[in-house]
Amino acid sequence: MGRQVAIPLYNFTTHSRETHTKILYGANVVIFEGILAFTSKKILDILDMKIFVDTDADIRLARRLERDITER
Repeated sequence: MGRQVAIPLYNFTTHSRETHTKILYGANVVIFEGILAFTSKKILDILDMKIFVDTDADIRLARRLERDITER
């Protein structure tokens, strides 16, 4: 079992990072996502498997607009 990690929380209303964090505990499988997920050598060194999923630009824009309207 992995170690615990404190995940920073972001407030999209105030456009700032919250002062508190969310504690997550290790698992056998961790899905790590984001546009910069593979840019850190430190992170790449601890991953056993890396999968990159690419989506058409039009679909990405539509999903982003839908998310921003409903969640922010």
